[in-house]
Order: sequence, then structure tokens, then C-alpha cells
Amino acid sequence: MTSSTSDYFSMIKDYISGDQDRNPTGELPVTKINWDKIKGPEDSLTWFGHSAFLLSLDNKKYL
Repeated sequence: MTSSTSDYFSMIKDYISGDQDRNPTGELPVTKINWDKIKGPEDSLTWFGHSAFLLSLDNKKYL
């Protein structure tokens, strides 16, 4: 991906000006974590948000 100087200035302007579409319009859904499933013997993948995952594989945990 290539970006020009004008692209960078445009991103900085958008960051500073705080466009109204940057915030959610409603409440974000939140699901309770099933810790029994994570601690259990079955493989599972739990998404905590953004780029955080907990992979449970062969009774080992990878964050």
C-alpha cells in the first residue's frame, strides 16, 4: 500500500477534526466469557476484542 504526502495530511486532519462518524451510534454488544469452556478439554478460540484472542488447543493456552 502506498500513500502520498497529501494522504498523510488528510489522515491527520481527520484525526484532529474528530469526524462525527467515529463513535458508535448505540451500545456495543458484550458477551459474557464462558470460562468453563475455556478451561475445558475442548479446543476453543475466544475473541476479546480488536486483535486479542485466546486459543485453547490441546489443553494449552495461547494469547
